[in-house]
Amino acid sequence: MIRIIYIITLLTFIFIGCEDLFKNDTVYGCLDEGACNYSSIANTSDADLCEYPMENFNCDEECIVEVDDCGVCGGTGVDVDQDGVCDDIDPCLGEYSSDDSYFCDDIHVLFDFINSNPSLDSLGIFDIGITDWSEDGKLIYLSLVDLDLISVPLSIGNLNSLETLFLNDNKLNSLPETLCNLPVTCEIYVQNNNLCSEYESEGWGCIDQFPPQDCQE
Repeated sequence: MIRIIYIITLLTFIFIGCEDLFKNDTVYGCLDEGACNYSSIANTSDADLCEYPMENFNCDEECIVEVDDCGVCGGTGVDVDQDGVCDDIDPCLGEYSSDDSYFCDDIHVLFDFINSNPSLDSLGIFDIGITDWSEDGKLIYLSLVDLDLISVPLSIGNLNSLETLFLNDNKLNSLPETLCNLPVTCEIYVQNNNLCSEYESEGWGCIDQFPPQDCQE
């Protein structure tokens, strides 16, 4: 019995001693309560460990100030014509261009082509492909042949006066459904891309010339 009591007493002293030992351990961490990773168990500050939110955001990456017209948290951007394009980069403000020659919705489609295709980065709106415009400023002919296109913007369907569209000899492997929102009389050519047979189905009857293709499945 005495032996058991002795062992229990010894273990108690060992436990208390270990507890004191760990209490004296140095625990580095961020002690700034304003930081995202503040540590309540650290006993030694290490400022290099502190992480702070970006300006105008909280630690959950939520915007905590007003969002501007262009969707920028804390920004000062303006979108006067509310077309989703910031005025400082908008190629056409309002309904028509500044000289009343071109319809802005059609200009924006060309702008979207440039933004979604790296091969067009260095080109201006009127430098891509071959275009023809009606007297009232609507795009009626668009040829974007052999320009290494990889994407057709959703806005393509906004060209409501287009009569002919050439997208052949590019690198397209998909097409937006809005392509078939073009006028039913519009002739659409997409041959010599990387499109697969799904685009030959009945739902894509708007396409006039499809094969040949190099399907990349």
